[in-house]
Amino acid sequence: DRVIAANKNSILKDGDDLLAILLSHPSYQNETHIVGTVMTNHGINKYLETKNVKLERTKVGDKYVCSALKKNNWVLGGETSGHIIIRTYLNTGDGIFIALKTIEAMVLTNNIKMETFEKYPQILLNIPVTQKHPLDQEPYKSIIKNQEKKLENGRIVTRYSGTENLLRIMVEDCQNHSANNIAQELAQSLQN
Repeated sequence: DRVIAANKNSILKDGDDLLAILLSHPSYQNETHIVGTVMTNHGINKYLETKNVKLERTKVGDKYVCSALKKNNWVLGGETSGHIIIRTYLNTGDGIFIALKTIEAMVLTNNIKMETFEKYPQILLNIPVTQKHPLDQEPYKSIIKNQEKKLENGRIVTRYSGTENLLRIMVEDCQNHSANNIAQELAQSLQN
């Protein structure tokens, strides 16, 4: 699910980085929109603004990414996990094709180090649950809202896993310590 950058520091790269690199490819550099998910890092928004490209967010799942691409007749989208879709090729991800297109973009743009954008720190926590209570109802709604007020410049995504009995918490903020503290407090409050 993650790609290791080809540089001496072996920095991990993910699907958000792949989308940024693919946007530099001559075949996709004129795209005006890409599709990501609620988990797509906020740092890519700043990067996309410099390219005059808009990010459309969907629910987690490549079926939602594909649906948004089809609906709007857009070409490029994907998930942070690395599931990338280039709709002119297939309506689903193809890891080998995406790897080849990414390498081609890296070579054509002389971006061998896979330099992309500055990511916002993201803290991801999974909390085991026995029941999936609606998070948009009290007391959960207020607990989440109270933690959102503590963010400097970020966001919180809380959702239940579609495949496991887990509550997934993602806190993204401009400072790692802030994101971590808020994530831990939110997880503890929701568990209580």
